[in-house]
Order: sequence, then structure tokens, then C-alpha cells
Amino acid sequence: MKQVIQHLLSFTPTRIVLALALFVPFLFTVIWMTGYHNATQRLGVLKIAVVNPGRG
Repeated sequence: MKQVIQHLLSFTPTRIVLALALFVPFLFTVIWMTGYHNATQRLGVLKIAVVNPGRG
């Protein structure tokens, strides 16, 4: 089993995919999720409209 893993890691695409598999979730956490910082304190400036299509 160890030889199989070593053989797979000898391929460059395998290394790239493993690096991306670790980097993409980290990037998501750092960049995207930081936009939600203090979101609950800013709910007062959120404009909300209720649309009622009515009858007819």
C-alpha cells in the first residue's frame, strides 16, 4: 500500500490536485466567510420588501 501511495505521489497532477484540495477550502474560509463578520450588527441597514402578487 505504501508503494502505491508513493507511486501516485510521483505524478505531478496528483500533487497539484492535493495542493488544490487543501488550498481551496482555506481560500473560501479566509476570503468569503470574512464577509459575514458582524453581519448581525448590520441587519438594520438591510432593505427588505414584501411582494404580494395579488389576485387576478
